[in-house]
Amino acid sequence: MTCRLFARLGTACLFHTVTLRYSLASVGKAYQIAQDAQLRSLVRTLIWDNNLWRVGANVRDWHEWERYFNLRAKEAQDCEPEQSALYKELAESRPYWTNYLALLDEEQAAICEVDRIGRRFLGDLPSLQKIHVVKGAYHLSNGRICRAGDYDYTTIPVTVPLSSWRGDSFSRFSTMDRAYAFLTYAAKATKWRLNGITAADLGKLPAVLPGERLTSIRSIRIRLGRDLAYIYAHTDMFAAFLGYHCNLESLHIDLRGRVVGEYHMTRSIRTIQDTFEILRSNAKLGYHEGPVTWPKLRKLSLHHFDTTRPALLSLVARHNATLRDLRLHDISLFADNGDDMKSMSWPDVLKTLWATTNLDNLALSGEFLDRSFMIGSWILDDPGLAKAVVDWLVNGGSCPLTNDNKFPRVL
Repeated sequence: MTCRLFARLGTACLFHTVTLRYSLASVGKAYQIAQDAQLRSLVRTLIWDNNLWRVGANVRDWHEWERYFNLRAKEAQDCEPEQSALYKELAESRPYWTNYLALLDEEQAAICEVDRIGRRFLGDLPSLQKIHVVKGAYHLSNGRICRAGDYDYTTIPVTVPLSSWRGDSFSRFSTMDRAYAFLTYAAKATKWRLNGITAADLGKLPAVLPGERLTSIRSIRIRLGRDLAYIYAHTDMFAAFLGYHCNLESLHIDLRGRVVGEYHMTRSIRTIQDTFEILRSNAKLGYHEGPVTWPKLRKLSLHHFDTTRPALLSLVARHNATLRDLRLHDISLFADNGDDMKSMSWPDVLKTLWATTNLDNLALSGEFLDRSFMIGSWILDDPGLAKAVVDWLVNGGSCPLTNDNKFPRVL
């Protein structure tokens, strides 16, 4: 009796989280779980690994394979001798090249198989609550998705056994649109996690949505991959995608950094105003023009955005009745046509924001760029300074953000 009890407990832990990859073995196991009434009822979290593996940037035949790995072996022989030895072994073994081609064929077959069974698979998981769509290197830690370095579009170390090694880089070909389309079939899921998607993927999101708004999703977390080919697409319909999820209670968007544009000016790939407002051009396509609002939003976290004073204050004010937790990281404040120099400074914006909300928690971190009397920024990664700012907002007194601790910034 005791053995059976422990067996049931072990089974529940094993199938609480299921990972789906583009391999026939992975797809087959997922399908078997969905067909078993007991096992499918145990699945709470699905990790959908959207990585397609490749060797190098464009290795197309055996001679390129041999040349590529001999070059990699020579580059790594002094600093990474173990990697160099593996590169050399790959260069000298034609069976590894043949095996790599077979894995590419299997990858394409797995994509077709997911297309065939994906809708039924997700619909057959009655207890599914959370879906992680992942692109880029990652690992699991206590059931959480963690980034594994910055390997999104760089060379990934070779691992053993070489017979099952799939590649040292990720393909830029995106299967994320398939994943988005299938997400809507998981009627019971309440949390979406989109990890490692590209800036271009953001503009594709609305194209896969159904005609009616999705009411089941309570939490969305979006984190871009480190794709250097950023697209500043302020005319896309990302705001329409966000607006489809009318019952959101928690929203986290991390753009993962800033880019250098014209005249060496740094900027984000998105602004708060174009992310949370549906433009007139998109309203013509059937979306409601104007600011996006969620009546139940309690937690909002934004990383690496540009904003104007009116855009940020309007976003927060629209959710004043419910918003209790606001987290801002690395936000840059730029001028609006109606702003004077004083009102566009971070001290004024934060003071106005706090006075017009009912927040229980305000977390500030990263660089806060301010283009007021003296162009520069405050670095709020210092926990002492960040805490002093919140204390000032709560209790009053002298503002801790001064020109003395403001770093001059060349844009």
